[in-house]
Amino acid sequence: MRLYSFELSPYAARARLAVYRKGLDVEIVEPPEGGPAGEAYRAINPLGKVPALVLDDGTVIPESAVIVEYLEDRFPTPALLPRAPEDRARARLIARVAELYLMPALHPLFEQFFAEPRDRAKVEAGIAGVRKALDQLEHFAAGDGWAAGPDFSLADCALMPVMFAVTGVLGGFGESEPLRGQPRLDAYWRRIQDDPAVARVTAEMKAGLAKLMASRR
Repeated sequence: MRLYSFELSPYAARARLAVYRKGLDVEIVEPPEGGPAGEAYRAINPLGKVPALVLDDGTVIPESAVIVEYLEDRFPTPALLPRAPEDRARARLIARVAELYLMPALHPLFEQFFAEPRDRAKVEAGIAGVRKALDQLEHFAAGDGWAAGPDFSLADCALMPVMFAVTGVLGGFGESEPLRGQPRLDAYWRRIQDDPAVARVTAEMKAGLAKLMASRR
């Protein structure tokens, strides 16, 4: 199998984290020349986005949530979903809140990050939007262990890369304690750093960020 990915993309990182936790033999590459919008990649994934998983028979599976669910269905051990239906729903809910509420709240800040000069009103509104989404996520997050409970799950695959983005972006706007109002998320973020798969994805995202910053100099 081959996974088309970018180091810094939270969506691609979500898929990579599932691959690493399951110990799968997957080749991880960037899109071919021309990038996601290029003809070569659009011939693989017409959506023009990463990630996209290409199976050995040539089948292409795009979209990070679909990829993670596919990997769970095909390679159920180690599991990315708890056994109890209620716990499985909670894991899926946290993943969905991270993807559909927290990530979109970051977009206005992404747009302002390299702006010269920054629009103060847009920055303040963006930070407020992110904090609102963090409060919503704090409500559903587990108080200890992993995002949705005692075991690693697909919730962590979605949440960990978004938390990397949140802490980095808010820090870039002068928020020295980006998770000061979310004690569960703050403890979660500190707690998971020692996990080998999380550490690997974090290192990859940091490398991607370094490349981005260098390109802007």
